[in-house]
Amino acid sequence: MKTTNTIIDSDLQIYVACLASYNEGILHGAWIDATLGEDEIREEIAKILKSSSVPFAEEYAIHDYELSGVKIGEYESIEKVCDIASALSECHNPELLALLYNENCLELDEAIDMLENCYIGKFDSLEEFGIHDIENQWIEIPDSIKYHIDYESYGKELAYDYSVYELDNSLHFFYNY
Repeated sequence: MKTTNTIIDSDLQIYVACLASYNEGILHGAWIDATLGEDEIREEIAKILKSSSVPFAEEYAIHDYELSGVKIGEYESIEKVCDIASALSECHNPELLALLYNENCLELDEAIDMLENCYIGKFDSLEEFGIHDIENQWIEIPDSIKYHIDYESYGKELAYDYSVYELDNSLHFFYNY
């Protein structure tokens, strides 16, 4: 079992395996920094295939990956891997972007747009979201009334009008896309 390992500075990486080796029962591949760019990743893949002990090694597959939770296939294009890695590395909340991308079946640019333009915020509960909404109303609610409001029920009703995602025990609210 031969595995090539490289030092990677990024948390965004793919494990590329030589399929000729794999079909012979040999584990031969390497982790590659997904933020390198298409040409550099293709060069790393060429090195993996060239260093295979199996003659005529020409095909590869992505057998593992670390992309902040984004799911990809084993034959995902290198171009798409690079686009995903670039978006995740520039994003202020890559795990939330991954959630939007995976669960909504959106294209990457649509998930980015939703995160940038529709995100309301992170709340620990529906009650907290209800309080946030009431405090951001145009009218001032007298204190004598505020204490009688069922913020949790109000937040629950509001949630029907938004897209709500749970991540790390928090609720993330978005205007409907």
